[in-house]
Amino acid sequence: MILPEMLTKSGTEHGEQAALFCWASLPEQQKRYPMLQWMFAIPNGGHRNKAVAGMLKAEGVKPGVADVFLPVFRFSNGERAGLFIEMKRADGVPSDVKPHQTKFADFVKSQGYEHVVAFGWRQAVAAIEEYLGGAHVRS
Repeated sequence: MILPEMLTKSGTEHGEQAALFCWASLPEQQKRYPMLQWMFAIPNGGHRNKAVAGMLKAEGVKPGVADVFLPVFRFSNGERAGLFIEMKRADGVPSDVKPHQTKFADFVKSQGYEHVVAFGWRQAVAAIEEYLGGAHVRS
């Protein structure tokens, strides 16, 4: 069985995000937080060749959009329509956050979403657990 810690050995943002999704797919987490099945990645970052980058841009990929989204409405501490997570390496620093990422964060917060920057998968898990503490899934 692959565990989140195994995926972070590369020291990359990709490894941290893969570890987060590994954690979210563990049976105990799925039982504890069934809404994690709806968390998804947004493929806006990464290095691509020009052809692929052009195709993705034509499909609507935009710089600055967060890496992960959890579409769960939350009531406690103010209503929030969902949680965006900008993933960074665990050894990253706040200056790693680019201006267009800050602009996106400010916009989605103004629209009623929660947005966090997580330096590593463990910070992302902590943000998710805090967020879901006040979550309510509408039926």
